[in-house]
Amino acid sequence: MIKKLRYKFILIATAALLVVQLYVMGVTNITTHTIAVTDVNRIMNVLVENSGKIPEKKEESGTSEHDIREETPYEARYFSVRINKDGEAKVADISHIASIEDQEALNLAAQALKRKNRRGLFDTGESILYYTIVKPGEKLHGAANAIVNAFYFPQRIDASQSEIISSSERDKLVIFLDCTQRLELVGTVRRFSLLIGGMSFLMFFAIIWFLSKRAIRPVVRNMEAQEQFITNAGHELKTPLTIISANTEVIEMTNGRSEWTESIKNQVKRLTELVNSLITLAKIQENKKPELQDIGFSEIVTESVAAFRPVIENQGKALKQSIEEKVVVRANAALSREILSILLDNAAKYCDEGGEVSVRLVSSGKNAVLSVENTFKEGEGQDFSRFFDRFYRGDVSHNSEKKGYGIGLSIAGRIAEVSGGLIKASYEGQNIIFELTLPLKK
Repeated sequence: MIKKLRYKFILIATAALLVVQLYVMGVTNITTHTIAVTDVNRIMNVLVENSGKIPEKKEESGTSEHDIREETPYEARYFSVRINKDGEAKVADISHIASIEDQEALNLAAQALKRKNRRGLFDTGESILYYTIVKPGEKLHGAANAIVNAFYFPQRIDASQSEIISSSERDKLVIFLDCTQRLELVGTVRRFSLLIGGMSFLMFFAIIWFLSKRAIRPVVRNMEAQEQFITNAGHELKTPLTIISANTEVIEMTNGRSEWTESIKNQVKRLTELVNSLITLAKIQENKKPELQDIGFSEIVTESVAAFRPVIENQGKALKQSIEEKVVVRANAALSREILSILLDNAAKYCDEGGEVSVRLVSSGKNAVLSVENTFKEGEGQDFSRFFDRFYRGDVSHNSEKKGYGIGLSIAGRIAEVSGGLIKASYEGQNIIFELTLPLKK
């Protein structure tokens, strides 16, 4: 239980850390990407509105919509190709880029004109170019969606191939802007954010793992104190209960039996059963690793069913069994008998009048599966996930006809856990089913 509590703490803390890291990394990358796209679009719009050039002075700019710095004309790398009315292509301006020759510029323009989109990206292998196709004097308003969608995946082309410009593509200006540095910045931020995020996650995970024991230490101490209190209180309660029982017997020997002495004896018996159950649960909690060995589970189940048959049949209920032979599990014999006793007693107690209790044992894969089933019409709508909580009773009215304290199934759940198995409760067709799974021998 303590291990599960620790692992749950680690899982929750790690998940919270991962969510925060993913959020920070996402915001960082999206912000970097947005800034780069906005900057590229801003410069391209200035180029479009000034016929493929960036004015060296602000006052020379043909627009007041886009703010350009005095250094922008010297920082931006761009060129343009003009197609006249006769369909002839000429390099309009190539003075602001050194890596592109005239023929390459013409080929790139031809490639751009063959596309359907008026804006997009080209990857030449050495540079990534953002292009825009406009007519002289035309202004494009708004941000370019093409660069947003294709910023990470530009189309790879061979700019050295000769392309022929169709005569239909006339009187146009193809403007190219080199955005390689901005893309490299976005990629660098993405790589470093993943690297630093991964290293930080591993470091924080190690810290959480190391400090998890200290974090749950108060809870562990509280649980240990509770178990110790239950054990001590149980032993202390046994003495007065024994005295009350002895005094009641003396009263009966002196004055004879009466409804009062019978009531006292019944209540002493119930309290004794409760104390014994609490002590049993506390002991199971303290013994974190019981001794496990290969045991004949078929024989134990058969013996337990035989012991409870008179009890169930005397109540006018039927008992059926289907037990596979020679099923051997890796468990503790005493604890296995205890959990069978709890399940069969619970089935007998809550089975409907004239109902049926069914016990079935089969081997399935690497596990043995034991199911104890009984008819229980009142089970509809009950919270079966809480049946193994300590002191939980589905009978909220605490009907005295079904005596119990809601602790037996808690003991069964703990036994299954320390035995490396699993127990669960379900409700199907007016039948309540308890299913115990234990590992078969290796």
